[in-house]
Amino acid sequence: MKLKITLIIISTFLISLNSQRAYSQKTPTKKELRKARPNYIKTGFGISASKFRDFATSPLFYQGSILPMSMAFVKSDTLREMEVGGELAAGFFSTNFNEDNSNSIMGNLNLSFLQLYKLPVLSSKKLNTKIGFMVDNTLVVRMNKNLMNNSLGVDIFSNILFSLKLKKDISRKAKQKKFLFIKYKKKAKQRNLTFGVNIGAINTTFRNGYIYADQSALLNKITPFGNHELHMFSGLRLKTEVSLSRLLKNKNIVQYSYIWNAYKTAGFDDNFEIAHHIFKISLLFNTNNK
Repeated sequence: MKLKITLIIISTFLISLNSQRAYSQKTPTKKELRKARPNYIKTGFGISASKFRDFATSPLFYQGSILPMSMAFVKSDTLREMEVGGELAAGFFSTNFNEDNSNSIMGNLNLSFLQLYKLPVLSSKKLNTKIGFMVDNTLVVRMNKNLMNNSLGVDIFSNILFSLKLKKDISRKAKQKKFLFIKYKKKAKQRNLTFGVNIGAINTTFRNGYIYADQSALLNKITPFGNHELHMFSGLRLKTEVSLSRLLKNKNIVQYSYIWNAYKTAGFDDNFEIAHHIFKISLLFNTNNK
């Protein structure tokens, strides 16, 4: 009897040990998931249709285009996504009022960090939903000689945004097709359609007070931050993006995007507002080929 009980205990122990091993083999650890997560170097180039207005210098709208070039490091899978990178852009703007032309040169430097986590309750086999946050900082430099003492404008916009991203799998399987009497085959394509929205939760601006005028131009002293004021929890920020991505055979990704990026400051007399409609092509190079 004692021998039977001993054998039962040993058997139970061995079965539980084997089941634990099997479970540990099927369920990867957080460290294993982190190592297996694909890494990408993302480079992009685009063109925009943009418009801005700065009440501190003029109530007129300036229209033009900027050419953004960006680079980022991306880690992404179905569970998490992280992107950190920067963008440099420059372009020309103009306005025509009462047959009087005025031109403005604009340069932008943007640094951002994005962190997203899967939201299982709104995800399925074909749809992946993630929520998280974005930290975005933009430096805007403008030159307009027609504004004389106000010719130089230097503004900084810092935002913490709530982020939501939806990714829909629209991949195509290989199919045999026939047109009249000609047979042909459609190759399989792995594609994703994504929609992302970022809404400013904490908006901060660092820019000149009402009218940029001071004595720096007369004294030949450059004081780009001479009359700047810091305003926290003010203004609005909204950024949306629609992208079509295709996974290539070498695990790299080609991405086509439309981005709408808009922000404005609070106030009335010195209010600044700008909106960009950007069309962008990006290449994501897989660095770990997974």
